[in-house]
Amino acid sequence: MEEKIASPKKYIPVVYPGQKKGDKKITYSIEKNNHFVIHDRRLSGQQEFFENATIGYFVFDANECVIWINQYLLDFLGYPPFEFIGKPAKDFFLEKTKFATLVKRLKKQQILNNFEITMTCKNGTQKHVFMNSYARFENDTFKYARNYIQDITEKQQKVTELSNTNTRITRILESISDGFMSLNTDRRYVYVNSKAEKLLKIKRSKLVGKQVEEIFPGLSQSPKYKKYLEQIKNKKSITFEEYFAGLGTWFSISIYPSDDGLTIYFQDVSERQKAIEVLVESERQFRQLTETIPQIVWTSNTKGELVYCNSRWYEYTGYGVDKPVSDKVWNSFIHPDDLEHSTVKWVDSFKSGKAYQIEYRLKRLDGVYHWFLERAIPITNHKGKIIKWFGTCTDIDDQKQMEKRKEEFMGIASHELKTPITTIKAFTQILERHLEQTHDSRALGYLSKMHNQLNKLTKLVYDLLDISKISTGKLQLNTEAFSIDDLITETQEAMQQISNHHTIVKEGVAKCIIFADKYRIEQVLENLITNAIKYSPKSDKIILKVDADTDEVIISVTDFGIGIAQEKQKKIFEQFYRVEDSEKAGFPGLGLGLYISQEIVKRHHGKMWLESSKGKGSTFYFSLPTHSSL
Repeated sequence: MEEKIASPKKYIPVVYPGQKKGDKKITYSIEKNNHFVIHDRRLSGQQEFFENATIGYFVFDANECVIWINQYLLDFLGYPPFEFIGKPAKDFFLEKTKFATLVKRLKKQQILNNFEITMTCKNGTQKHVFMNSYARFENDTFKYARNYIQDITEKQQKVTELSNTNTRITRILESISDGFMSLNTDRRYVYVNSKAEKLLKIKRSKLVGKQVEEIFPGLSQSPKYKKYLEQIKNKKSITFEEYFAGLGTWFSISIYPSDDGLTIYFQDVSERQKAIEVLVESERQFRQLTETIPQIVWTSNTKGELVYCNSRWYEYTGYGVDKPVSDKVWNSFIHPDDLEHSTVKWVDSFKSGKAYQIEYRLKRLDGVYHWFLERAIPITNHKGKIIKWFGTCTDIDDQKQMEKRKEEFMGIASHELKTPITTIKAFTQILERHLEQTHDSRALGYLSKMHNQLNKLTKLVYDLLDISKISTGKLQLNTEAFSIDDLITETQEAMQQISNHHTIVKEGVAKCIIFADKYRIEQVLENLITNAIKYSPKSDKIILKVDADTDEVIISVTDFGIGIAQEKQKKIFEQFYRVEDSEKAGFPGLGLGLYISQEIVKRHHGKMWLESSKGKGSTFYFSLPTHSSL
């Protein structure tokens, strides 16, 4: 029997007793020949139940078109009823083939439970659902299928997220350079990454499910292994290195226990172990070598802390061999007057990472201080990173005593020579006046030559006096304010008078007043111009240039002579240094002028340097501060 309800619409809401018209909990159905046909009264009678249920519900007929849907499912998918009722059911499913499979199974009178499929919402989003479906047949003919929809989107998302997370974790574990293994509480392998497979030289398939002791039977007899098991039992993470004789490999192993079992990371450290062995042997040979040399040898770590001294230190100081030598202990043997300077020098060098050299006095076991030359260099690895410092201390006390006696001799000799030279110069002047009256031109010529030699001897004596004063710290500076331009002009004119072959060209104007020892600055200029003239015999031009800014004035003297080779420029300002060169063999001098000049400039808080090329001449520069509190 059929129940007919007249309706002017293509689909109508069905209202049951107890429901108010307009209630949202209504079921939409399709009309047939202007009448809504309910084929099964049981279907109609359960309508109210479907509307109160928190699941979606719809019915499709033998043509697979939707003939009934509840409001819950419409709200769930976001469709109005007229876009759903009467439409092919497959249009609302993403996987058409999967839906066809569902229909095919229903028509074979199968009941489907938790059939997982994806529905498409009106706004284009997708919903993962379980469908529980069964079909109604009359006389073995498929009439319609009832379908209950349960939303599993959130659950599916979590499953997907978990799956993605597991995939990412697995990808990470497969890409790391460490071997990785996961064991359960029975110490059976649960997961082994590809790196572990390669390191252990065992296929994963032969490891998973097996106990560690099955794979490595010798472990159960190892005292170390038993100790590790005890730590793991107490949930203590451990890291250790172990040699696996069967593999011929050293492994660094980290084990992290948990309630679920063990997580193990390990890596091949055989190369590192070999490097350590080489390093240990190298250290042994190094210490053996340091014991054969007469110098004190020490090393410090990257923090600047002493870590080693050879036996020469203990022999010299008498400090106990069995006692560690700290920085504090070392400093206690340095002369109090040298301690601050040596400490500052070491700290500066340590911070800059540059080698250093210093002279100071160390106390011997009998309480006598000896002068030592200490040199230290940073030791770097292949990346240029400092890994330690290496230093030596050489006893130079005999050399210092010799230098002291030499300086004393030079001081005494120069003073002793100064008086007779002054007397000789006085007599030559008297003799010169007498010969001028007698018009003895030949004798005057000889006297002129003698006068020139006396001037050279006088300069040498004064240079020796300056060396003595510099060495003893007694070089006095009589400072005053004066125009540097005026001094340069005066010096240029004076030097031009005694130079017949070279033209001294002045360039630039400083236009500033400096506060310095005018006599000593003039001495520097004369030394540089004299050298320029001396070492450019084939040239006829010397350039005297000055330039200034707000902080300093820079003066330079350029010649176009024989020049100085690059490798010999570093020592050019050293005391008594003369370039050993066949071209310079014919040039007299003791190598004092540049040393004295540089010391004078230094004491004025300036600096001196040069630029030179072999065969192309030289330019010597020096700078002076425009304002100074000397």
